[in-house]
Amino acid sequence: MTGFASNQPPPEDDQDKKPKRTEAQRLTEQHTNTGGRDQYHTEGHVVVVARAADGLSLLVTIALGPGGAERLIVQVPCPGGACPDIQAGDELEADGYQQGVGDPNSYFVAADGIEVRRNGRKVT
Repeated sequence: MTGFASNQPPPEDDQDKKPKRTEAQRLTEQHTNTGGRDQYHTEGHVVVVARAADGLSLLVTIALGPGGAERLIVQVPCPGGACPDIQAGDELEADGYQQGVGDPNSYFVAADGIEVRRNGRKVT
């Protein structure tokens, strides 16, 4: 007998297997620049919500970081003219991309989804 019981497979040799990638590694592979997560994700406290002139999106101003002195406008799409329920006082997380980097009128486009929380509960 060779040391293994007939009903048990030999131990798996996993030296050839690639390790699983982290979320940051997958993000880097998807985007060729090295701007970091802030280029594709933002979050903050909703200060102002206004419908864009064309009616196809909301322009949501969020306060960033401690104290909220820094502000960012997030463009949130309204598919078919139906805008998500976002109000001043909500917390907004958005995935997408930064438009106009380096421009004083830059804004964030929430092209890849949003999450809104109101009073600690998920709204969208």
